[in-house]
Amino acid sequence: MHLRLFKKYIIWVSLFFVGEIIAQTPVKHLSTGDSLPYFSIPDQDGKLFNSKAQKGKGILIIFFYPKDNANISTKQVLGFKEHFKGLEEEGATIVGINPGSIESHKSFHQNNKLPYLLLSDKDYKAINLFGIKSTMGTLNRETYVLDYTGKIVFHMDSYLEGAKHAEEALKYIKSQD
Repeated sequence: MHLRLFKKYIIWVSLFFVGEIIAQTPVKHLSTGDSLPYFSIPDQDGKLFNSKAQKGKGILIIFFYPKDNANISTKQVLGFKEHFKGLEEEGATIVGINPGSIESHKSFHQNNKLPYLLLSDKDYKAINLFGIKSTMGTLNRETYVLDYTGKIVFHMDSYLEGAKHAEEALKYIKSQD
């Protein structure tokens, strides 16, 4: 009897982990020239953010960061806060994404008085659609600038230079004027 239950348990656990691996397997890593993938995930207040609704509204900056309150992640997030006015003047909307919970995002958002949305992607929808990989179990740090047509026009992938992501995005956008 115990052996049969044990076998069922092993099968269930195996299926669970295979499902988790599949759910976190990126399809294709997106880069300059690719189109905005469509996804809907909640922000720090639990409201759904729909990427499709952003198309045609101006520049969209999407940045991925590993974790709320982590040292380099905080520098990346605060870099976008520091450059927010300049990016907003250029017509940019900014969203940050990681697999953290809505609650974690809400606290992080409030504590840092962020003027833009943080999206909770605990099911890896956007992360997989953009093909964001992990390094040693930690989500990579990447920034995408999309034009009003929804095309990726700038991409930055720099794990250790979190603070430079916003600066480089703004520099790129200003170079297009």
